[in-house]
Amino acid sequence: MSSSTRVSTPSRGRFASKPYLLAACGAAIFTYQGGRDIVNVLLPAIQVDFGLSYTALGLVAASYDWGHASMLLLGGYLSDRYGKKRCLLIGLAWFILANASIGLSPSPWLLTGLRFATGVAFGTYFVAGNSLLAEAFVPSERGRAIGLHYAGGSAGRFIIPIVGGMITVSLGWQLAFLPLSLTAAVAAVLFLLLRSPAQVSLQATGSAWETLWKIVLRNRQVIKVSAIQFLVIFANMAVIFVPVYLVRTWNLAISEAAIYTGIAALAGIPASPIVGELSDRLGWNRVVMVTLAADGLLLGIFPFVAPGPVLVMVLLGLGIVNRSISVVLAVATRASEPSHRAMSLGLVNTVGLLSLTVLSVLGGYIADVVGLSATFLFIALVAVVSCAVLGTTKLGRLDLRW
Repeated sequence: MSSSTRVSTPSRGRFASKPYLLAACGAAIFTYQGGRDIVNVLLPAIQVDFGLSYTALGLVAASYDWGHASMLLLGGYLSDRYGKKRCLLIGLAWFILANASIGLSPSPWLLTGLRFATGVAFGTYFVAGNSLLAEAFVPSERGRAIGLHYAGGSAGRFIIPIVGGMITVSLGWQLAFLPLSLTAAVAAVLFLLLRSPAQVSLQATGSAWETLWKIVLRNRQVIKVSAIQFLVIFANMAVIFVPVYLVRTWNLAISEAAIYTGIAALAGIPASPIVGELSDRLGWNRVVMVTLAADGLLLGIFPFVAPGPVLVMVLLGLGIVNRSISVVLAVATRASEPSHRAMSLGLVNTVGLLSLTVLSVLGGYIADVVGLSATFLFIALVAVVSCAVLGTTKLGRLDLRW
């Protein structure tokens, strides 16, 4: 048995208000979510330059999240033990350098490796940022607060791909990543000035991994939330294939496909706090089940709709229902013990990202064998099945204490 003590670690900076914390976290998630989605609109150009199959494109798209997943558990431990602010500042610095190097990739393998490296940086932020928000907001406010935080992420998913698409059309995809390094620098400055309350850090005399296994992995509520995250992310990430589908099926320009893709992210900006507020008031499980059912319906319609007003409405709907991811994260903060919250969030999102990477590769394989339309229909089926699982099993029954 390992023993542990908790100590208070003061943090330095100038600003400590909740709105300032939301702004700093919003700037970071703007960068990281924009960094995730920018590659989607660049995939058609990358496919042409390197002569890749759809399965290979799925691997390129998944590499960012593989990097993210690889760092979450370790990032959670380091964040709990050595300080959240320090961890996320190191990650932002790493992101600036790795992201700026992507355009120099002479092969798809180096491109994939550098995307993996930028995803590692996201792993250092995710657990620390969400834990800071959980410490600042009481449980009854947490769904709305994390929803507001993810409105920043939706803004990044809307703006960055459009900017990237415009740069690709005029200058090439290699330069499209550079604006992200600038936004990461802005986020780093905001966190340098942040003063958060004294934080509780875990000081364990035993093995770090022993602590993780005994305290986090024995929390049944955290395990349940991890399974829910797997189902929700699998059902909500069809947007990866939307740009390449629009370019290949409807012969749209990359910049036009970026605008259509941005519509879903634009809807997520107001939808994130609204969905979070509804989860606080009506219950997280009702909100997640409704959004999964709606996701299945909209994805079932998507392959049969041509570019135009109806497609815009479908993408707006997908942008709204996909915000249930932030609801699950708010639930995860309440299922995990405060002193080990970062590690618990790391576990939850690692499982979710495994779902996303499986979808990226499997979806690409289905597109190669049957066609891109079949990929969307398959994900629609998964969404409906996930809704049924939550409604008919004990998975959707949680004991939320913190």
